[in-house]
Amino acid sequence: LSPFAIWSVFEAMRQIYLGNSALHRRIMHNLYWYGLVIAGLVNCLPGRMTNRVFLGDSQANYGFAVIALGIICIFVWHTYRRHKPKTRLL
Repeated sequence: LSPFAIWSVFEAMRQIYLGNSALHRRIMHNLYWYGLVIAGLVNCLPGRMTNRVFLGDSQANYGFAVIALGIICIFVWHTYRRHKPKTRLL
C-alpha cells in the first residue's frame, strides 16, 4: 500500500501544478478514504493487537467477518454512487 500512497501524492501534486484541481481533489479524497478504510480493515486481521482489543481473544475469527462486512459495505457504496441520480441545480 505504501507505493500506492506515495504515487497518489505525487500524482495529486502533479495535477495541481498542471491546474487540474478537480482531479487533484478526487485523488486526495480517494487517498484519504481508501487509506483509512483499507488500513482499518487490515487491522482486523486475526493476531493483530487492534483485533484483540476490539474483538477479544476468542478462538473464532471475527476479524475475517469484520473484513468481509467492510468489503460488502465498500461494494454497496460504490454501487450506490454509480447509480445515484444526478441532481441539477437550476
